[in-house]
Amino acid sequence: MADILRSVTSRLTSRRFLRYRRLIAALCCGLAATFAVTILTPDTGSVRVLVAAHDIPAGARILASDLSAKLFPPALVPDQSVAEPASVTGRSTSVALPRGTPLTTASLRGPGVLVGTDNDVAMPIRFADGEAASLLSTGQRINLYASAPAGDGLSGETAVIAEDVIVLQGPSNPQPGAFSPDSSAVLTVGVSHEVAKRIAAVSDSAVLRFVVLPD
Repeated sequence: MADILRSVTSRLTSRRFLRYRRLIAALCCGLAATFAVTILTPDTGSVRVLVAAHDIPAGARILASDLSAKLFPPALVPDQSVAEPASVTGRSTSVALPRGTPLTTASLRGPGVLVGTDNDVAMPIRFADGEAASLLSTGQRINLYASAPAGDGLSGETAVIAEDVIVLQGPSNPQPGAFSPDSSAVLTVGVSHEVAKRIAAVSDSAVLRFVVLPD
């Protein structure tokens, strides 16, 4: 009797399987296709973006502790966004950043005129002879001299106060003849802290001159 029941059950099971085999096969094909698409489709998930961890005022120097990372959908990632703290640490903000605001390169101050030089500071210097100063241009190197009457620490002589100084920004001279020997001009040079102190010490009492060094 038991053998008969097993035989009947087996036949019924086989018939049910045959009846639904196409459906089962279709489901298996669908699962396989879904699995393949999942593996082969490029990851278009969230994008890491740095945001302000707290309110950051304008002009503040960015520290790693000022930033936190959040994940954004690709469509919502701001232009010029930043992903790594190392690329912005030490730079200053050009605008205030409320807490949670995405950090972008547009919200940071530019690298400045000292980038690519080994100088500590950029120092503006006024030359009494604006016409001579107008001949200088960015990238040239000069020696600086100071001339002052006796009693001003230079014994009435001309002394070298800085050597091999790089011109970071030449004087503005949009039109020929804009400067004359009687007009002054300001240009910006890159110097060390020590040289900046020497220039500042004589700039009010001495007349500054320069010579251009060969390339």
